[in-house]
Order: sequence, then C-alpha cells, then structure tokens
Amino acid sequence: MKKKAFDGIDQFTLYAELDGQENNGGMTLPQWDYLQEMYDHFPNATWILNTRRPEEWLRSVDRWQDLRQRFILNPYVPDLPRGVGTDDKDMIQFYLRQAERIREFCSTHTSLSCVEVPIDSPEAGTILQDAFGIPKPCWGNRNINDGSAVWSVI
Repeated sequence: MKKKAFDGIDQFTLYAELDGQENNGGMTLPQWDYLQEMYDHFPNATWILNTRRPEEWLRSVDRWQDLRQRFILNPYVPDLPRGVGTDDKDMIQFYLRQAERIREFCSTHTSLSCVEVPIDSPEAGTILQDAFGIPKPCWGNRNINDGSAVWSVI
C-alpha cells in the first residue's frame, strides 16, 4: 500500500528543503508537486517563500552540478514541460511562476500564514525577526555554493 505524502512526519516543528534528488536523475519538488497535500496535512502552517532576483536564482541552479539538466528532464507542467529549460528565459519564467503559485495558494487557503523573504535583501533578517521573534543576527546565508557542492544520496 502506497503511503500518502507526509504520513508519519508530524513530530517536527519545521520542515525545510524537502526536495528529493533521485539516482536516476529524477527530482521531487514538494513545493511543486504536493502543495495540496502539504496543506491537507498542515492546514495551519506558516509557509516561508524565499525569493531572490531571478537571475541570481538561475546562477545558483547552474552552480549545482546537473541541477538545470534535472529541471529540463523532469516535467513541471505547464510551466516547465520536459525538455524545456536550456533557455535562461524559460527557467526564469518558471521561477517567477512558481513564486506566484505559492502566493495564490496561500491567498486562497486562509488558514495558512505566508512570510515572503527576499533572501538577497538586507531586510531579510528583519522580516524573519518580525515574523518569528528570532533576533536578526541569527539569520544569514548558510548555503553559499561556489560550484563545488555535490549531491548527497541517502
């Protein structure tokens, strides 16, 4: 019997970076594939929408080994169908549309809270401090990748 997404993970306060990289080149993005399931399981959650300049997001994607190729090979219909993504404009449009999908979803599911954080803004720490009460100095960029990062397979 196939388990539902998020079965058995109620014991945590925070879930972050739930993406799954598969050995066969597959990629699971819960924030794309499972919005409704996340909501059904956690209807009163606070969602954090990290944003940045789209060009910076794309540079980050390109620094993560074959991540752009994984986007190209995996369908995220209708915004990034399989085979699309070699053109920077397509990737940037996909990124912008995904952020809009999250905003739309949160606005129609009013039991959710949504905190949007422009992570490349000097105000990011203040936004997070105001939203969660954790002092601004505790927030910072911890995943800087110079292009040498590797996928970890569990």
